[in-house]
Amino acid sequence: MTRLTKALAAAALVLSLVTGTNAAAADRGAKGQEEGSARVGAGAPDQNRAGAGWRASDLMSAKVYGRGQEPIGEVNNVIVDRRGTVKALIIEAGTDGDLSPNLFRVPWSEVRVGSAHDRVTLPIDADSVASRTDFVDEKLDKPLDAGDNRFTELTGTFVTLKDGSRYGTVEDLVFSPEGRLTAVLAREGPDSSLNSAPATDAVFDRHAGGWKLPFSREDITVLQQSEGGGG
Repeated sequence: MTRLTKALAAAALVLSLVTGTNAAAADRGAKGQEEGSARVGAGAPDQNRAGAGWRASDLMSAKVYGRGQEPIGEVNNVIVDRRGTVKALIIEAGTDGDLSPNLFRVPWSEVRVGSAHDRVTLPIDADSVASRTDFVDEKLDKPLDAGDNRFTELTGTFVTLKDGSRYGTVEDLVFSPEGRLTAVLAREGPDSSLNSAPATDAVFDRHAGGWKLPFSREDITVLQQSEGGGG
């Protein structure tokens, strides 16, 4: 009926990701990793992708390969803008023993992610990596574009509801295959369960220290009850 209804419906799918992705990924194993990849940034999601999307933590340290499937390195970080759109990946390229591996960004539109989320393929050649030095001397704290943040900067921040109350501390982010934020996974305390809050209209406020959601706790409870009733 409303923007809220659509957001809750989308996030309901995400709850199945929170509870079932790990088991589904284990069942898939490594089968079809290479042929099961898809250019997610271009809107062609892998049909084997579990649930409604993928977790940012899934890609952290994922192995990275070039266009000829030659190994390049691994994913160092995910760059996300203030409205929850994935802008790029930071790639750490280098061989074992390198003291200063190259760190460079690749636009999300050029990224291909394997179905198990542990493999990324880029449209570049391994011999061109040496000339890519967006983050020289491992300066991972280099400022990004205004409003952009690294995923590792977003974990541990707060989720604030529309009434100003806090929903919990961010542990992970869930994105659609196209790279749009669909849910924030947060815990209210160290011993509490992991909760999913719809975040299709979330905005990250650096000064406030977290994500602002246009929903109430009652809205999210409706979502959780609906998902629980649906089996």
